[in-house]
Formats: sequence, structure tokens, C-alpha cells
Amino acid sequence: GTAEVDPRLSRVIDPGHGAFSVMAKSEDARLLVAALQSLSIEEQAYLMWSYADKSTQPEIAERVGMTAAQVNGRIHRAREKLRRRLDELSVSSEQRGSIHKGFDTWMQSLRRKVSKDED
Repeated sequence: GTAEVDPRLSRVIDPGHGAFSVMAKSEDARLLVAALQSLSIEEQAYLMWSYADKSTQPEIAERVGMTAAQVNGRIHRAREKLRRRLDELSVSSEQRGSIHKGFDTWMQSLRRKVSKDED
């Protein structure tokens, strides 16, 4: 099955507005945004559901009509693709380390932004 992008997440994923434009104030954030935008919408959705929305793999599986194992594989592949893209875009190993370390924090800040937008 293909992932139906949650409308509130698509607002965040949209490169023209939402949390991406707000968060792209630092160089690390700009690189992370560029790397995320290089992923397919489906790959972005799996990462957003997993990290920003804090959905469990069984919850995502139910949403998209797959098994939890299939969802786990999709999340893993999307994360690895994102990591490779970040490595390509980063200018130094220090920058790569900083971005990788800050990924979870950054995704959680997206979750707060999504929640705030819903109010």
C-alpha cells in the first residue's frame, strides 16, 4: 500500500511553509530540510509518523494497511537514505555528527509545531 500523507503533516513537509521554513534558520537545519526534501513524500511520511507524530509501527501499519515488519523496513530504509543524503550534503564530519545528533530533537520540535498548528 502507499502512504496517505496526513494533511497536518503535509503542511509541515511542504517546503514552502510550515515547520521546515521556520526551522531552516541554521545551516544544520537547512541541510536537514534539503535532505528530507530529497526523499519521496511516502518516505517523509514514514519518518514524520515515526519521529514527529510518535506513532508506533503497529499504528502506522494499521494506517497504511501493512504489517509492522513492512513498516519497520520502510522506516529503516527512509532513515538510511536520509543519513546518506545528509552525509553527501555535509561539508565536514563535525557537521554530520551535529546533524545526526540533533535529528531526534529536530523531529520532536516539528511535532510541537504540528500540535501547535492544530490548536
